Amino acid sequence: MVRQPESATAWKKNGPDSSFRRFVQEALGLTTDEQPFVYLSDGGHFENLGLYEMVRRRCHIIVVCDAGADPSCTLEDLGNAIRKIYIDLGVEIDFERVDMRARDNCSPKRGIYCAIGRICYPDTHAKEGKIIYIKPGLYEDAPADVKAYAAADAKFPHDGTLNQWFTESQFESYRALGEHAIKMMTGLRDSAGKTTDWPPHSPSIVDLLDFCQRVEDYLQAREASAGDSA
Repeated sequence: MVRQPESATAWKKNGPDSSFRRFVQEALGLTTDEQPFVYLSDGGHFENLGLYEMVRRRCHIIVVCDAGADPSCTLEDLGNAIRKIYIDLGVEIDFERVDMRARDNCSPKRGIYCAIGRICYPDTHAKEGKIIYIKPGLYEDAPADVKAYAAADAKFPHDGTLNQWFTESQFESYRALGEHAIKMMTGLRDSAGKTTDWPPHSPSIVDLLDFCQRVEDYLQAREASAGDSA
């Protein structure tokens, strides 16, 4: 009787016969996509932002939302992604300025919700890419209801991912902060309360190039404002 290879019958099983063996292979980096079973995860143990795969595919415009718990604003997940991308793929990502700040209950700071970086692909046929990096923060322009919730929750907006039981007010505060940040970045709302309609054709269809231009305008305006107040 000819014994069939494990790969020929693996699809009939709910899992491997020996999970410990697969665990050891994963721990030692011995797994490949040719084995009968693969280890599937959300990728957080390797790179939290999903930026690595986007760069590997040579995407031209990448929008990254960093919602990881980072109360000290060390940008650890971004740094980890940039480092791995350069080591493995030989692609440099450069940010001219990242003006995101940690929460300070004593003196609310004027921070910025995003930054723009350049992706320098080494391929001669690949255009230089652009990355828009978005990160929530508690700044002086936050809505009143968000500030009120933050006064009662010292971890906001950096709750750990182990907390899977948000209350209604907690969930709404995160949603409201995200909406506010995007409106600030796109010119739908500014510090003077100005509002405009965008996008003009349909709120469900966003022109990515227009979005990039609005983010650049937002960053330039904030930089100019910071220079005037200095």
